[in-house]
Amino acid sequence: MEKSPLGFKSLRQRAAAEPSPTDAGTTRQSTGLPDKPKPGWWPDDPAGTVEPGEDANLHVGRGLRLKGEVSSCDRLAVEGDVEATIAARVLAISATGQVKGSAEVETAEIDGRFDGQLTVRGCLSVRRSGQVTGTVVYDALEVEKGGCVTGDLTRTASEGVAPGPVVALAAPETTPDDA
Repeated sequence: MEKSPLGFKSLRQRAAAEPSPTDAGTTRQSTGLPDKPKPGWWPDDPAGTVEPGEDANLHVGRGLRLKGEVSSCDRLAVEGDVEATIAARVLAISATGQVKGSAEVETAEIDGRFDGQLTVRGCLSVRRSGQVTGTVVYDALEVEKGGCVTGDLTRTASEGVAPGPVVALAAPETTPDDA
């Protein structure tokens, strides 16, 4: 019998071959866990996909550090420290959260710190304690009083709207005396 490095394959095959306690007429107590794990749970199973209606969320709690790559994530909530390349639908950085690296997201809510390359296809919201530093590409931008965005800012072209400057100056008012 072929054995994986962790021995899971042989355990699984042995469990499939042995009669279950319910077959012997005994009752089985439920642990609350599903009878069959999701695809991709076993080391030698192909990775499973997320079922429709099921979100793939990741929460990095306060005091935790994550380093690496985050991909195919619906919502990444950061309260700790993250140094990564991120591909997610929503990036939410709390006041205690810090992210270094690059991120490509649909929307971003920054209440903590982001340092690196940030591409937001929708709205970038920087809250009052938020700080964004680096290269930022966005479609819409909201910055609360106290929030800080420093670096290269570029607005993407929305359909029918040409990219414009980050800040547009208002034309001076003319009075009847000026005419």
